[in-house]
Amino acid sequence: LVRSGVITSVHAFSGGVLGTYFLVFTLCMLFASALLIVSRHKVLAQSNTFESFLSKESSFLINNLILVGFAFAVFWGTIFPLISQAVRGVQVTMGPPFFNSISLPLGLALFLLMGICPLIAWRRASAKNVLDNFLLPALVGVVMVVVLYFLQVRNLRALIAFAIATFTICTILLELLRGTRVRHRLTGEVYPLAFLNLMLRNRRRHGGYIIHLGLVLILIAITGSHAFALDSTKTLKLGDSYEFGNYRLTYDVLNQKDVGHQRQAVYADFSVFDRKTGEYLGKVEPQKVFYPTAQDQPATEVGLRSTPKEDLYIILSTWNQDSSATFKFYVNPLVSWLWIGGVVVVLGAIFALWPGRGSATGSKYLQTVRLSQSTK
Repeated sequence: LVRSGVITSVHAFSGGVLGTYFLVFTLCMLFASALLIVSRHKVLAQSNTFESFLSKESSFLINNLILVGFAFAVFWGTIFPLISQAVRGVQVTMGPPFFNSISLPLGLALFLLMGICPLIAWRRASAKNVLDNFLLPALVGVVMVVVLYFLQVRNLRALIAFAIATFTICTILLELLRGTRVRHRLTGEVYPLAFLNLMLRNRRRHGGYIIHLGLVLILIAITGSHAFALDSTKTLKLGDSYEFGNYRLTYDVLNQKDVGHQRQAVYADFSVFDRKTGEYLGKVEPQKVFYPTAQDQPATEVGLRSTPKEDLYIILSTWNQDSSATFKFYVNPLVSWLWIGGVVVVLGAIFALWPGRGSATGSKYLQTVRLSQSTK
C-alpha cells in the first residue's frame, strides 16, 4: 500500500509504474492465500473440541488470535489515513505511538505463549502439571528481574520483557533437556548423541524451538535498544573531549577526501576511550558524502563502533570554517543481538525445512487427515 502510492509516503514510487506492480502483486498474494484456505478447508477444519483451557491446543488458538490481532492493528493503522480522508476529508496519520501501544502488549503475550506452549500437555493439563513444569522457569524469570533491579534497571516494561524472555528460554531449554534425558534412558546413548538424535528425529518441531530462541534474542535486543538508548547533540571544537555513556570521545580531525566514483566526503575522526579505565578503544569516523549529481544533499555515513554489549553511533551534522562541528551521539544497547537472533531464526528454519529424516511431519499429518476422510 505504501510503495504503490495508495498511501501518501516518502517511500512511495508515485513517479513511475513500479508502485502499480507492488499493488498488483499484493492483491494477487491475497487472492492466492484466500483460494488456498477455501480449497483446503476440509483439511483445516476438524471436529475435535477443546477439552480444557489448560492445553496445548488452547495455547495454539490464543497464539493465532494474537497474530490476527497484530495483522489487523497494522492494517488498520496503515489504511486509517484513507478512511479519515474519505469520512472527514482530512488525512490523519497513525504515528509510531499507535503501533507501539498495540505491539507491546500483544508482542509480550506472544512471547509468553512461546514459553508456555512447549511444556503444556495436549488435550488437558492438570494444575499440578502446570505447576511442576513452570515453577522453575518462573522462578528464574523472577530472579532475573531482581538481579536487573539491583543493577539499577527501573524501566517496568523492560523488566517485564526480560522476565518473559528468560522464562521462554528456560522452558525451551528445559523441554530439550527432558527429551534428551528420556532418550538417554531408553537407548543408552551418551547425552550429546542423544541430544543430536532427538533434534534430528523431529526436525520440524525442534527447528521451531530454534526459531523461537532466535526470536527471543530479537526481543532482548529490541527491549535493550529501546529502553536504555542514549542520545545527545553536541558542538565541539578540534581537540575537545566529550563524555557520553561509557565513553570519552576526543574530536581529532575534520577533513575532506576522495571516496571514489567522483564522490567527495567530509569526515571527522574521533578517538574512543573507556570512560572509567581510560583504555583506548579505537577510531570512529562519521562522514558526509557528496555526489556529483546532488551536491546540496549529501548522504550521511554514520560512524559506528559495534560490540555485543552496545553500539556507538556518531553522526556529523554541520561544520564551520574554524573546524568546529555539531555531532549527534547515540548509544543503542544490545543491537548486535538483533542480528544474531536473525541468524538463529534463519538457521532454525533451514534445519526444520531441509529435506530428509525428521522433516515429514507435515506431510504425514496431511496423509492422516486424508485417510480419515476417505474412510468416512
